Amino acid sequence: MICIINKHSGSVPPDAETAIVRLLNDLEQPADILVCDGENLKAQIADAISQRPETMIIWGGDGTIACALNQAIGTDTAILPLPGGTMNMLHHSVHLSEAGWQDILAQALLHGHKDPLSAGVVDGNRFFVAALIGNLARMADPRESLRHGNLIEAATQFTDSHAFDTSQQFRMKINGTEQVKDVVAIGSFVPRHDRGEGFEIGTIIPETPLGIMQAAAEAALMGWRDAPSINYERAEGFQISATDREVIPCTLDGERMDLSATIDITFERDVVSVISARR
Repeated sequence: MICIINKHSGSVPPDAETAIVRLLNDLEQPADILVCDGENLKAQIADAISQRPETMIIWGGDGTIACALNQAIGTDTAILPLPGGTMNMLHHSVHLSEAGWQDILAQALLHGHKDPLSAGVVDGNRFFVAALIGNLARMADPRESLRHGNLIEAATQFTDSHAFDTSQQFRMKINGTEQVKDVVAIGSFVPRHDRGEGFEIGTIIPETPLGIMQAAAEAALMGWRDAPSINYERAEGFQISATDREVIPCTLDGERMDLSATIDITFERDVVSVISARR
């Protein structure tokens, strides 16, 4: 077993290596520990996976964990993610728990489940939890600046982000049916292995910025699948074209990027294995 720690991830503590070695010894679960600085992370993960460990613990943020998942595809290595970022979307999706890293690690190693994990692919990029497509994805830029303490930059980015612009129009082809919608956000969610195949898709079609806030409140209170302001459907794949923009703003598992004006989102079933602490 190999454990990789990204010491520069948002919530990984300074004493991470000492703390995890102590816990692994207590659990009688020895592992080779590799502390990464982030600069050569991809190469270090690739080298570790080439050693063919049965299990690889990844302690870091969503970007670090996604990097490991991508490189473990096609191998027999199962990834055990620990929460070390700010959003920790992949951690929550795999473990279905808000517990701290110590409890997650102990439960996963002693009583864990080896589960398959599916993915979505867009413009050659994989996501394992969710893609947020549309202007609301621009909110990720000021969020990152706030995380690094850049308040002035965050305020400027928020003002310039057009995140609440309700005028962007998309042409969507879902399940063979073409639709034209004025949407501020399209959410594409990868279901767990026990929740069926294909994406769960939610679209927010507000007429005003107040409508966006209403949709967000409904999603928080009822769950986004049941929120009246969010249209919900399922699909094996779909296509989106921006009718008035050269790029489409997007976040994939929380990572911000701009995509081409026409994108295909495809579903990959059970591409990699994870060790889950779910009970």
